[in-house]
Amino acid sequence: MDTNGPPCQVCLRIPDRTIPFFCLNCARNVLYEPRIKRTKALLEKEALAKEVDKIATHANDVVASNAIKALLLDNTGSLGDCLEVEEAKSETAQSKARATTILEEARNVRDQIGKMRGNIMRMRSEHTKRASALEPARDFLKLEVDKTMVALQEDISSTQGSWDRLHERAREARIFLCREAAALYRLEQRKKRKGVQGRDTYLIGGVPIIDLRDLNSKITALPSSRIRLSAY
Repeated sequence: MDTNGPPCQVCLRIPDRTIPFFCLNCARNVLYEPRIKRTKALLEKEALAKEVDKIATHANDVVASNAIKALLLDNTGSLGDCLEVEEAKSETAQSKARATTILEEARNVRDQIGKMRGNIMRMRSEHTKRASALEPARDFLKLEVDKTMVALQEDISSTQGSWDRLHERAREARIFLCREAAALYRLEQRKKRKGVQGRDTYLIGGVPIIDLRDLNSKITALPSSRIRLSAY
């Protein structure tokens, strides 16, 4: 490839013999000049062949021999051009083979990308269908949870009310039993008079009840030895 040529209009790369072709347009641009040279060589060969036939037919042998030698000498440049054309043809074939390989690999990559896109679209569609199918079940479950919570709250409120009523009845029963027991044992309370030292006294059946505070004070006043004997 000519390093002084214009850049490719497709890949924008400058032609160079040291790098491989990057696209088909690069290979096509390189083939133009060898094709023109080959066409010129073919035209020159055809013209030379006509001149040789003319000389061989209408001239004598010496003139014909000299003319043929001169033509052969002039044709040396055309033979060199033919060699360049053959070299260009070989490079073109190699470039076509590489371009075909690149195109095949690109086609395979595009096919794989298309398959992956198809799988992604299919998975998205299935996900959308599953989400749509689960939406009614989710709504129904939410309604059931709400109903269950309402029923549970009602049960808790009812149980709490029953417990409060039972507790109130038990309290009233205890009060009633205590009053009945106090009346049965003739529990009485005698309050101290105003201005007189002392405490209120309680009697059961007319017998005064010992005040535990007085009993404790009397026990602490006893010797420690008596307390140990009383313990035994």
